[in-house]
Amino acid sequence: MERLDWGQGGNRIARSSTYRRLIDQINRIVRARGMASYLIALLAVLFATAVRFGLEPWLGGRAHYLVFVVAVFIAAMFGGSLPAMFAAALSVFAVKLLGETPPGEPSAGVEFLTFAGASAVVIWLVHLIMQLRRQSALDEGRARRREEDAIRLVEERGLLLDGLHGHAIIMLDVEGRVRIWSKGAERLLGWSEGEANEEPWAFVYPASAILEGRPAADLDRARADGGFTGPAALLDKAGRPVSAEFSFAPLHDVRGRFRGYAIMLKGA
Repeated sequence: MERLDWGQGGNRIARSSTYRRLIDQINRIVRARGMASYLIALLAVLFATAVRFGLEPWLGGRAHYLVFVVAVFIAAMFGGSLPAMFAAALSVFAVKLLGETPPGEPSAGVEFLTFAGASAVVIWLVHLIMQLRRQSALDEGRARRREEDAIRLVEERGLLLDGLHGHAIIMLDVEGRVRIWSKGAERLLGWSEGEANEEPWAFVYPASAILEGRPAADLDRARADGGFTGPAALLDKAGRPVSAEFSFAPLHDVRGRFRGYAIMLKGA
């Protein structure tokens, strides 16, 4: 195995005995893993040789390379392409030792070519599978980082919304149901986030306004006009009137698709 090359820019660091020991340790690990891969390939071929020898009474001089394809597969799975090629070469040598079909017979060449082709396909398929697994791991890592970033943004957004004293921030989905209910909304209207979440926006309106269709009319107006501001006559959890000024705006994503509504309430 090649030693790690840190380039000219790392000469100063390489002078440090601590970093030299670290580099040597990494090189030892890389070499050990490489040797282990070839050792697995060797053991797989030896096992296949023993199996093939034991099956000879039933195979009767046929299918000399059959079990060795499995050895190539094992070497490819645990070591990659080079150990798998090493296993294939050892397999050919093992078949020679076991006494294959005489070279002059056509079946000998056919068996060898079939084994070579099968080994090539196995190595290619395992290489493809390993690439897909690595790509999947990378995608999973990216997805995990995006999730962590999203959680952090949500937490930061929550801190921001909760810090707006005297203001209530509410977000609704496209159907007008509560999706975000800030601490300011809880202080102003009395309902907690758990109580308000998923509820239709109409639950904060007086019964008379609901009968008049005011909640739906406000949603339609906000979407049609691109938002509006004005006085809001609402009720708190105890049924007391709450006078407030509100700003009502529709929300769209980067592609222009409608995603819901944003409401900011300020107690009068």
